[in-house]
Amino acid sequence: MLLPLLKISVNHTHVHPLSKVHYHLSFKLNITRTGCGSTKLCVSSATTCNLTGNSSCFFSSVQVKNQTLSIELSGTTTGYVALGLSKQGSTIVFVCGNNNDSLSTNFFFETATIMGTTLLPVNVSAVYNITGVVSETPSLVQCIFNTSTSLNITSLRSSGIFYSITLMNGTTNGKQLGAANILYDSGVPVNLQSGSTSIVSLWAHGKGRELADMMERRKVDILCVQETRWKGSKARSIGAGFNLQEWR
Repeated sequence: MLLPLLKISVNHTHVHPLSKVHYHLSFKLNITRTGCGSTKLCVSSATTCNLTGNSSCFFSSVQVKNQTLSIELSGTTTGYVALGLSKQGSTIVFVCGNNNDSLSTNFFFETATIMGTTLLPVNVSAVYNITGVVSETPSLVQCIFNTSTSLNITSLRSSGIFYSITLMNGTTNGKQLGAANILYDSGVPVNLQSGSTSIVSLWAHGKGRELADMMERRKVDILCVQETRWKGSKARSIGAGFNLQEWR
């Protein structure tokens, strides 16, 4: 299913008109793993995620500064990469993508919620300082932006900033968002204030030794194990999130 995007275009940058954001276009973003596991929480689709775009991978980091979330997104895609933050049944999705139309290759930013795999545009007023870039060779989408730690979702915890995290990608032609493909779902609330937390999504098949090594060396605090099971010609993904901090 494809969903029309409501957007405006200024200086080749597309944003949702209700988002009330400030933005600019950059030719290069300095998104790295520096600080992962110490000053910022990082999520990646693979342990060997190359952020230069030389390998297929998706990456996001979240750093809490006072009451602000500083978020980085990077993905090797001709479509979009997105980060979802969920609490109490409410989900806000931040989408950074490539309009990928026949005339040009331009960056756009969108805020949405999700129903099933369908992304529905919503207004998130507290999003600002958006920087985005689209690289054609290789096809790499990257963005950095800030938002509020509350996101208008009331916290049930007295301390910490807890959200479940979902990393997604999908197709787009700049006018429509395709269905969201879930790359990682924490399955459990994660304290975004804990910069010491590191998260990785791994395919279960053939990854048993890698999982065991990472758990033994405590390189990650949360693992997402995903397995694809086939029944006839249909595939079904089964995933689970494990909070290793609770086991230690």
